[in-house]
Order: sequence, then C-alpha cells, then structure tokens
Amino acid sequence: MLSGIPMDAPKPAKRPAIVAALIETFGFSPAVATVVVILVAALLGLAALWVIRSAPPRTVVLTSGPEGSSFQRTADNYQKALAKRGVALEIRPSGGSLDNLKRLQAGEVDIGFVTGGISEGQDLGGLMSLGSVAYQPLLVFYRSPAPIERLSELAGKQIAVGAPGSAARVLALTLLKANGIEGAPPLSSIWTQEARPPPCSRARSTRSS
Repeated sequence: MLSGIPMDAPKPAKRPAIVAALIETFGFSPAVATVVVILVAALLGLAALWVIRSAPPRTVVLTSGPEGSSFQRTADNYQKALAKRGVALEIRPSGGSLDNLKRLQAGEVDIGFVTGGISEGQDLGGLMSLGSVAYQPLLVFYRSPAPIERLSELAGKQIAVGAPGSAARVLALTLLKANGIEGAPPLSSIWTQEARPPPCSRARSTRSS
C-alpha cells in the first residue's frame, strides 16, 4: 500500500567528536575508534596519577635532638624555611643521633640528623644520606692542675660521656676504648643542671663530622 506522506530516514547514531574525527581521519571503524579513545583516556589518567603521587609531600616529619641542642635549633630553622615554600615540617625531639637512626630504620620519620661515624655496622637498608650539614666539635673538658695531653691520661678518673642515645656518648666511648679506657671507674651520663660540676680549668678538643 503506497502513501503520499514521505517517511523520515533513520538518523545515524551521534558519536563523540573525537571518535568521529578518528573515523574520518584514519578510516577506523566505530568500534576501533572507540577502543583507541578509551586507551588514550586511560593513559592520560595514569599519567595524571603518577604526577600527583610523585609530587613532593606537603608535610615532612623530622627527628631532631634534645631540647636546646644544635640539632633542635637547626630543625627550627628548616621549619621556618620550608614553611615559606608551603611545606609543613613536623619536628619530633629525640635523645640524639642514635635515637634518630633507630626512628629512621623503623620508618617512623622521613628525615633526621645523624652524626657521621656512628652508623658503622648498622643496617642502613633503605636509608640515604642527603649530605653533610655542618662540622660539630667534640670538646673534652677536665679538671686538673697539670695539663693532660692524651686521653689515656684520664684512666682511673670518673668521666661524663654524654646522654644515652646521643652521638657524643658513642664517640666518647669509642675514643676512650681506643685509648685503653673501658668502664672502670664507672662512666657516667651527662651531668644534669642540678648536679653540674664546678667550672673546668682546661679543655681539649677534637673534630668530628
């Protein structure tokens, strides 16, 4: 049966502009063009994720040292400098270099100050040195009417070797052992404010990095 009313032809499905461009430019079939668009979108998404995840963190945790120490003062300076660049530095005081090294090994902090020479024999897997910050003098104070030229001359005397966990203690014990002094008479921890000895008459110093 014929009719004089014209019938509309079915309209082709509307495709995304990029798919249509691939079909027209490269002659891809609609299915192939669609797969290409999906793959490209996935790659762009992975690239954006990589950029976001590889960006520097906005918060960093640093293990410093005892209150009032040079490590603590340096950490405070870093905190101010990083704050100007939009990075928050969380400072966690510690007993010193040994405590800092243990925290780094345990993954409790991101960065920390460690005196050179105390990590020998330690498991440093996963840790990396960012460089040397400064030289730190190791001062040897003593009370004696006669000059002392060698550490071995301290044998038989009570010696304050530094607080547990500090680099000063590790280095002091190492130097004393190298000079034949070990444990007797008892080696004590660092003096407290309440039990500070009288002013020392002389001082000797070596340098450690």
